[in-house]
Amino acid sequence: MWTLVVLAALLLLVSSLVIWIERQVLDTDNWVETSGELLENDAVRELTADVLVEAVFAGADVQDQFSEALPPELRPLAPQATGLARSLADDQANRLLALPQTVALWEEANRLAHERLVAILRKEDIDGIESSDGGVTLDLTPLAQELAGQIGVQADLPEDAAQFTIIKSDELDTAQTGVRILDFLSVFLIIVVFALLALAVWLARGTRRELLRAIGWSWIIVGILLLILRSITGDALIDSLTNARTVEAGKAVWDILTRLLRDISWAIVAYGLVAVAAAWIAGPTRWAIALRAALAPTVRERPAVWYTALGVIFLLVILTGPSGGEVGGLGIVIMAALFALGVHFLRRQILREFPHPSDKSKPPTGTASPGAGAPPPDSA
Repeated sequence: MWTLVVLAALLLLVSSLVIWIERQVLDTDNWVETSGELLENDAVRELTADVLVEAVFAGADVQDQFSEALPPELRPLAPQATGLARSLADDQANRLLALPQTVALWEEANRLAHERLVAILRKEDIDGIESSDGGVTLDLTPLAQELAGQIGVQADLPEDAAQFTIIKSDELDTAQTGVRILDFLSVFLIIVVFALLALAVWLARGTRRELLRAIGWSWIIVGILLLILRSITGDALIDSLTNARTVEAGKAVWDILTRLLRDISWAIVAYGLVAVAAAWIAGPTRWAIALRAALAPTVRERPAVWYTALGVIFLLVILTGPSGGEVGGLGIVIMAALFALGVHFLRRQILREFPHPSDKSKPPTGTASPGAGAPPPDSA
């Protein structure tokens, strides 16, 4: 049974990473929300502004435009005017990207690109997007054109000046296979984890409280390992993929992209703590016994209040807990079933340890009370 607990913990670690990747990469709402958070970050917005400015100035001979617009005697100043316009464009692009309507335009571009991406990867035909279509790009041309209009530049943008390839057509077969594996593992692994734990509990006759405590600690360790892995991997990627100019944006991107993984990690730690606490409440310590004694009247006489109160607590944990509302439907069903089972066994233990006072005075079934059947004592 201890081997099963260790194996379940290892699979939980892998399953958490799979679920994070699947939800972050293939869930359109998560993708769009993440893209909005990225644009709201100052460091990321500055880099995005630089990309838009590069696109505008790549698609327009700004110096020639200034030469034509300036009087003949001032045309030698066209290079300086171009440099000034470029500097103003950087500031204007930053302000443009901070506007709510620009953020909405940015999110819409990301939504369209992601819906196309998911349709192709999962071989779905939706809204005119065929699963056999080619690669997927993120098109920021509307933003670049808006910027050009704001700084007064007539920009004939090249077709790919503000487009970024998300996936190429020659990579589709590999990506589609990967998505099928990802979709399967995201459900299969978590089912295997709970099946292994259920088998371990079934085998642990007489030591189930100790096993529950061990399961709780294993989940706490898995959550902490995920947090450490997130930190180490982020540092390595940022060091290898960024430079002094882009390091702050790299840190922001990694933090935002792995925020869901952080929430999943803390949720696992929290559920592990709940399991450890449950094992303690059911244990033989003086404080645990005193707590069960205090709960006994409510458990005996008002079971509806007992179940309702714990049900409300469970809902609050699911809705506002450290998982950030990201618990899937299957996860909620499994956690609810385990929680209900634990509450049932705890109530049964409390009733056995602290029966109603009137039950203590009742003789066992099939035995007569002292003096039963004897004549009443003489009044004298």
